[in-house]
Amino acid sequence: MDLTEVSPATDFCRHRLFNAKPGDLIEISRVLYQHWALYIGNMEVVHLTTPGGDVALETTGKVKREMIKKVVGHDRFKVNNLLDEKYPPREPYIIVKEACSMVGQELWYSLTSRNCEHFVTDLRYGKAESRQVGVLWFLYFCLQDYLKGQFNLM
Repeated sequence: MDLTEVSPATDFCRHRLFNAKPGDLIEISRVLYQHWALYIGNMEVVHLTTPGGDVALETTGKVKREMIKKVVGHDRFKVNNLLDEKYPPREPYIIVKEACSMVGQELWYSLTSRNCEHFVTDLRYGKAESRQVGVLWFLYFCLQDYLKGQFNLM
């Protein structure tokens, strides 16, 4: 698993640290969350995005094929095949072919059950998972318990 981070000021085409291979997952650090895309080669990614690119609880999302530089913008990003130790990745050519075949499709988007991370992990592993959703649920339930006086921080 390559967790090398690349700064937004990087010249994407020449940076030696960006060594993504087709089928790799790209984690993009936004202000309050991570956006996920699938690298397909030639500095392009496929990703599930919402209207306006904003976070939404539920909406119709669209699968897009775009240059990685456009998707990343000024944010930090890294290759993060986060579930490689849990699931074997599918063959890269299958991942890329399936991702490209979905470009232009409108898909149901749900922050908790079908977000951009679910989308790319499903393509790479055949399993739709989102670790950041798990963290959010944990924090939500801890906060509920704390507010009820049932959770001790000490």
